[in-house]
Amino acid sequence: MSVTLSLSSGTSTPGGIITLTLSIASTGGDLPTQVQWVFSHTADVSIASVTAGAAAVAANKMLARAGNLMLIWGVNQDAIGDGVLVTVAFRISSFPSGTSTVINIASIVVSDADANQLTGVGSPGTITIVPTPPTPGLPCTGIIPIPSTDVQFRLEKVMVTIRPDAHLPTRGSVI
Repeated sequence: MSVTLSLSSGTSTPGGIITLTLSIASTGGDLPTQVQWVFSHTADVSIASVTAGAAAVAANKMLARAGNLMLIWGVNQDAIGDGVLVTVAFRISSFPSGTSTVINIASIVVSDADANQLTGVGSPGTITIVPTPPTPGLPCTGIIPIPSTDVQFRLEKVMVTIRPDAHLPTRGSVI
């Protein structure tokens, strides 16, 4: 008996939220009644929410969550059929380190109605991160005037912080 947990893939933008589905598929023999796993990922994403999917609900199962550790369980011995086990929303970092991140399904524990352990296999999903389009003008996070000590010109020095994803003006641009 083998149970595969497969996470879908998708595309989002920095600072966005993307909803993916984790599906369950069983081959041969007994069907699972309880499933536990961990979503393993980089700091570029975090879990915003998780809800039980149609396969879990149809088997009268509940979702328990502790951080990235998930458990689909129930006080019954109803088998979990193939389908969507959970729906999970991932929040993308505002400043991700790359253009994609892999979400692995790790530490899988699956059991049947007789508490026999079944083989669990995880199939990861990938979130492709597409940069947000630039906004008109020069994006600044803040302007802090610093008074000048140079009396002759009476100029003020200005500190400007430019976001790493900012598109700098070209020659002839008005700031």
